[in-house]
Amino acid sequence: MKIFFSANEAGLLTNLTAQLGALVSSAGLPVDLDDEFAMWQAEMDHLEPLDHSDPAIARLFPAAYRNDLQASAAFASLTDSERRLEIIANAQRVIGALDEAAATARGSEYAIDIPNEDFEAWIKTLNLLRVVLATRLGIQTEADSEAFEHGELSPEEAYGYAIFVWLGEHLEWLLQ
Repeated sequence: MKIFFSANEAGLLTNLTAQLGALVSSAGLPVDLDDEFAMWQAEMDHLEPLDHSDPAIARLFPAAYRNDLQASAAFASLTDSERRLEIIANAQRVIGALDEAAATARGSEYAIDIPNEDFEAWIKTLNLLRVVLATRLGIQTEADSEAFEHGELSPEEAYGYAIFVWLGEHLEWLLQ
């Protein structure tokens, strides 16, 4: 599958994807995600606990048992590290494709061939970027989204909402 971005769009997507990776990783997590042992070592040594007071983290990693904090913590200790490394690996695949497209671009349009094995990484990454943006903007329902579309917005909200919609359009296009 081939997807096209302008140079500015590719830069924006690279930046957002890097922020997503940083959100779920420890600072400076040095790991080769193609090396399963390195991933396991990183999981054991480097991943710090997530800050669930951050609404975006709470949305990406919801409590498994809302009424039992101990059970939720136990479940998270068994699953969060693997999920975090998956998000980071997917983000790195997307960034790698964007960087490769930038290096070979002729003009201001980037053509990115998404191989079948990377398609899921793209879908998951774009979706998680939308989840984080929706959380930051306070969008929880379709009605919230419609209120943003027709309401008075600050420049920051308008920009964030425009990116949210843009990501949704690209996600929808990929899924067709």
